[in-house]
Amino acid sequence: MKVSKALNEEIRRLSTLVDEFNLPFHPEQLVLNVYKKELHLHVETGLGSNLRARLSTALALNMEASQREMTERMDILIPANHKAASNIILPRRQPFEILYRLNCDNLCADFHEDLEFR
Repeated sequence: MKVSKALNEEIRRLSTLVDEFNLPFHPEQLVLNVYKKELHLHVETGLGSNLRARLSTALALNMEASQREMTERMDILIPANHKAASNIILPRRQPFEILYRLNCDNLCADFHEDLEFR
């Protein structure tokens, strides 16, 4: 639900990502195809980055809390004469990060630009 809400909010802010796109525009078909591909990549990268920034921290905190709880519960189950071995059980220390792959080419496949629009 949080991912869906964040994605909807980011979609509403797509104009900001498009405004940040700096490739010069030219209406010739070959150049236009390259322009669209680069724009899709820019938007996809920006959306993924924004979603990671908004969601990864909260998920990482939840995962750390769950890992801590599991480690504490496992420690209770280990007999006292094996407690030294329980110190080996450590939670993962790599930073947690979710990767979002949105595939803007497919999402925008039915979009038809109007080059005459001003």
